[in-house]
Amino acid sequence: MDFTVLNHQWLRTFRTLAATGQFTKTATALHMTQPGVSQHISKLEAQVGHELLEREGRHFDLTEAGKAVLAYAENIAALEDSLLRNLSEDSPHRGECRIACSGSLALLMYPSFLKYQQQYPELQLILEAAPNRRIRELILNDEMDMGIVTNQSSDAALAQHPIGKQALCLVLPASTKLRRAQSPSIDELLELGYVDHPDCTLYAEQVLASVFGNRYEGIQAFPRRGSINQITQILLAVAAGTGFTVLPEAAVRSFPHPEKILTARFTGAKNQALFETLYLVQRRRHTLPARYQWFISCFRQELAQ
Repeated sequence: MDFTVLNHQWLRTFRTLAATGQFTKTATALHMTQPGVSQHISKLEAQVGHELLEREGRHFDLTEAGKAVLAYAENIAALEDSLLRNLSEDSPHRGECRIACSGSLALLMYPSFLKYQQQYPELQLILEAAPNRRIRELILNDEMDMGIVTNQSSDAALAQHPIGKQALCLVLPASTKLRRAQSPSIDELLELGYVDHPDCTLYAEQVLASVFGNRYEGIQAFPRRGSINQITQILLAVAAGTGFTVLPEAAVRSFPHPEKILTARFTGAKNQALFETLYLVQRRRHTLPARYQWFISCFRQELAQ
């Protein structure tokens, strides 16, 4: 017998009968007639192929089959109640949050996220550090629900909204002997060389082209002293004196040895160009549950400029 096709109305009647112990009370509770209750029980017995009650006058006991069917009926009722509760309750402090962002943002935000999770143990955070293209793939494949990216996509399946800005920093070794370490010339940087990473060309284009104008001919004009793709390791190479690099401020602020690096400071109008806009991206026509709102507010607060 396939129990997945058992009539739920008959199961409900049987469960109520087991709880009340009387056909008349069951009929009253379910707004039925007593013959109607008896009919439901008879039909359920026929469906499972076993007697569910041992009758003695107006009294009855459950058979072994009856006890098994009652346990099944109670499990089904509990599952239905849980489903309906979950559908009607959009709790801000319970459920899974699937978020993707850059490695630098993940480093900066994760400690705050962990503290929040400790406050609300029923909240499950799935945080993935990834580049822009991968973040969009994760969202389109329904592996993540929201992401933070540094440029907009033309994909009509995605909704994208500005969420803030992040500073881009030219970072040098604190041990450098450059004459103007915190405001270096392009010739000094050419002498120092750079530490490469997957987004270095993109970031350098925005920062160095803005600061040096036509004198900047691309990152390939600078000596490449090394390359690494781990966000936590890039500044270790800079701190060791290998060369300069360009990174978001979030990565610089997360570096555990700030005394070993210097961040260049450029004054005047040029400084306004050393920021990039960040976008919150999600599937179009997909409303994020309430539990995501705290995380979105946290990103907005951190990225406000």
